[in-house]
Amino acid sequence: MRANTLFDFLNRCSLDYAARECLAYGETRLTFGYFARVVDRLALALAGLGLKSGNRMALMLPNLPQFPIAYYALLKLGVWVVPINVLFKENDVRHVLADSGVDGFIAWEGFSHHLLPPAAELKHCRLQIFLGEKIPPGAINLTHIIAASMQRFERLGIENKINADPDDPALILYTAGATGAPKGAVFSHRSLAAAISACWRNFAVSVDDRFLAVSPLFHGFGQMMAMNLPLAAGARTVLLSRFDPQAIVETIAREKITHFVGVPSMFSALLRLAPAPERLSTLKCCLVSGAMLPAQIQQAFEALYHVPIYEGYGLAECCPLVTTFSAWVPRVEENACSVGLPITGIEVAIWDAKRRHAPEEKIGEIFVRGPWTMKGYLDAGQISQNAFESGWLDTGDLGMMDRQGFLYLVDRRADVILKAGFPVYPSEVEAVLAQHPKIEECAVIGVPDRLHGEEVKAYVVVRPKQFATKEEIVEFCKASLAMYKCPRHVEFCESLPHSVTGKVLKRLLREKKPAPIVVAAETQPAAEADASQVEATAVEAATTTVVDNTQTERTVDEVQSS
Repeated sequence: MRANTLFDFLNRCSLDYAARECLAYGETRLTFGYFARVVDRLALALAGLGLKSGNRMALMLPNLPQFPIAYYALLKLGVWVVPINVLFKENDVRHVLADSGVDGFIAWEGFSHHLLPPAAELKHCRLQIFLGEKIPPGAINLTHIIAASMQRFERLGIENKINADPDDPALILYTAGATGAPKGAVFSHRSLAAAISACWRNFAVSVDDRFLAVSPLFHGFGQMMAMNLPLAAGARTVLLSRFDPQAIVETIAREKITHFVGVPSMFSALLRLAPAPERLSTLKCCLVSGAMLPAQIQQAFEALYHVPIYEGYGLAECCPLVTTFSAWVPRVEENACSVGLPITGIEVAIWDAKRRHAPEEKIGEIFVRGPWTMKGYLDAGQISQNAFESGWLDTGDLGMMDRQGFLYLVDRRADVILKAGFPVYPSEVEAVLAQHPKIEECAVIGVPDRLHGEEVKAYVVVRPKQFATKEEIVEFCKASLAMYKCPRHVEFCESLPHSVTGKVLKRLLREKKPAPIVVAAETQPAAEADASQVEATAVEAATTTVVDNTQTERTVDEVQSS
């Protein structure tokens, strides 16, 4: 269907599928009709607090029903939604709140110690709404305002009204900050609807499909593919608030999940758990993006569970996907190293240094043009077009395309190492290192060198109970790489800094920050089995508090009984 906003989808579903479940979280079940009514009621309550079109509100919640409820209520008022990574600490939160110029936030109470200090420094961040029972003094209780709005709903009404033009800003997604401070990519209501329409067609989603939302809703990929897409298509989303391989398997089996939206490292963890194939037998496909999925992991998973993994290439500035595989575009031997074909509606071009189209199978810079690219970056409160050239978005990535139009990623432009004037692509070196039987994980960056300008340095994590030397690593590389591409420096470490989509944050390696922890810059708890323990106390406490106090159920029950 043609849609200019996400509400064109939701309004249809609330009428055609009013009695069908759209959201499930534990024992809590919301139908499409009921979800739409709760969104209307919260929108009314927020309007009563002074929020109006053009305001900006941050949203810092785990994967709970209150996330989509608040998200859609804000969008309905024409408020710009600014999702915040739930693993962010005070400094990260300060940057997002200040840079986006939010008028307030909606958050779980457990994040108050990261939110309140920076909010106190910002005069514009006046509205503070929390979910939970231990609400900070002076803050507003999210559950209470939903319930209170019921008494005024029939008199004032807000059904089927959206206080925004389709081309107005709707969402600010912050980038991973791989090469600097995270930047806010601004999307319009129309671009969100265009992305969902394209993904709906591409993956042929039906009303009988069931999506597992364990990828974080504050991240663009999880938000669009596991929340907005099923809500638009009349399908069901089952929410999990944190990554736990055993919980994922149990949920897939119990809820008969058809679509698992994940990031690459989740599949490694599932393979280590090795559930019986019948436990995952309802899956039609797995949708993955965020980092490169190792070929051996994909092959092992597909062979064991007979479930296709559709890997795609996306970026915060063109959310959720640019290219992908699908049932219509299968991965075969000839295109096994690619990230698929452009989704219908989006254009991809490879440009050389002179901004001319590069020949087929020649490495160049990836540019993208289409209806769901961002409006621009937020810059001093305004929307900047600096990332565009003649209407094309500069992705900052390097790649090439073959004759069939399949896209192949090479590296981030900023990561390319210039050694004595010769380019060295870290991904090429990392691919060789990954084949070493003793290496668990690796990352390659360029470091300053007086003689060559830059030298190749490898950070290596060795597998448990293994030992390796620098000489051994370098000799291994020499068998597959030209000498100038082989690492000159090798540093062994216990772990690498990651975003929780699994990307190594090389910016932190260049800054020589310690790397024994997983760093959250893109998504939620937690992509890797060991990474899932990062901030586990905080996130698990969030879930436990909400569930044990039946906060989610109380929100629904209070609204229903009013």
